[in-house]
Amino acid sequence: SAGRSVFFETVPREQEIRMKLIGVMQDQTRSLTHRLLRMERALDILAAEGPFFSGECESLVVPTPEGQRGILAHRANIISAIVPGKLTFRTPDGQEHCAAVSSGMLKVEDNTVLMLVDSAERPEDIDALRAKEAADAAREALLQKQSIQEYHMAQTTLARAIARLRVKDGMEQ
Repeated sequence: SAGRSVFFETVPREQEIRMKLIGVMQDQTRSLTHRLLRMERALDILAAEGPFFSGECESLVVPTPEGQRGILAHRANIISAIVPGKLTFRTPDGQEHCAAVSSGMLKVEDNTVLMLVDSAERPEDIDALRAKEAADAAREALLQKQSIQEYHMAQTTLARAIARLRVKDGMEQ
């Protein structure tokens, strides 16, 4: 009789655990279904100085060595390099966002995008005069006799300055 009461006491506890697990699975399924139907993906942009953006996005266009790459929801998993240039993305509320980004990496996996970049700046945060001065200094550095490493550093500096100017000019138009 004592063994029988222990058995009957564990059955309701197991059923309670099963019901909780089913509830959690249903919540996760609803969340995934919502994301699939709305064609959204999670986007995290992390710059060296800290988080730049974290939230949902419908689409994004990133600068890669092969050119601008558009990424929509349900894209196959990829890893790609990011080069200095203009990043654009649209959030679920329909708002378009843009930023000047420097070199980094992009990972798309399971409808989630992670971007790691050296820097990311909104157009309103860019000092156009400083960017123009940096571009001029980089152009001058490219004309000087220097090591291959210094030459590549000047190229990167020039690319970043030009990207910053393009993003800033796009905001003012």
